[in-house]
Amino acid sequence: MLQPRDAGDILHQTLKNFVEPYLGSKIIDESMEDLTEELEAVFEDVCTAARNDCSSTVASVNEDIWQVEKQRLWRMLVRWLRFEVCGTRLGVGLAFTPQAVEWDFSSKNGKPLYLTLSDGSDVSLIGRVDRIDSDGEHAFITDYKSGTPPTGSAMEQGLDLQLPVYLLAVAALSKEQLAVSGGCYYSLKEGKRKVPFCWKAWATATCRIKSRRTPQS
Repeated sequence: MLQPRDAGDILHQTLKNFVEPYLGSKIIDESMEDLTEELEAVFEDVCTAARNDCSSTVASVNEDIWQVEKQRLWRMLVRWLRFEVCGTRLGVGLAFTPQAVEWDFSSKNGKPLYLTLSDGSDVSLIGRVDRIDSDGEHAFITDYKSGTPPTGSAMEQGLDLQLPVYLLAVAALSKEQLAVSGGCYYSLKEGKRKVPFCWKAWATATCRIKSRRTPQS
């Protein structure tokens, strides 16, 4: 069987490689047919690399099972592309374009997120944001989920902090000093956004109160 982590890696790598050439531009400027062909080519390249990687568990998956799993992953990607194109053409996020993919905030590039807790202690957090879209002033963050996304109640109860931390990181650390206007999980399994969060512009001010920039040496 294809392990969930391997499936997620293939999906994330495909989305990164597909979106990256469109940074700063609109994906919908091309036809759906051309975009589908382009996405399929990227997907095939990622799958081939995974199958040829002897250190990967993907290489050991039975061929018949692999073909079934591969089609399942492809259906998820096609649903994502339809959502991407149809949503934008209907005016949802029309002013936003992809700004960054796999945006990393960690000590290896000198910019972890530093937070001061209520007891006065400091913590540093690291992570990687799947995608940031921007209209030049505001940022919208997307985290792709190949499995089941966290629920809104989990976030409200403080049991899920991933998306709030990503919003804080972009607000505090982006070079463009973008105002965070929203974020969501995107369920690749369901083909839709889940748990939209912090959509209103005023949320950025709330985020900035609790975050601070990396200390200068």
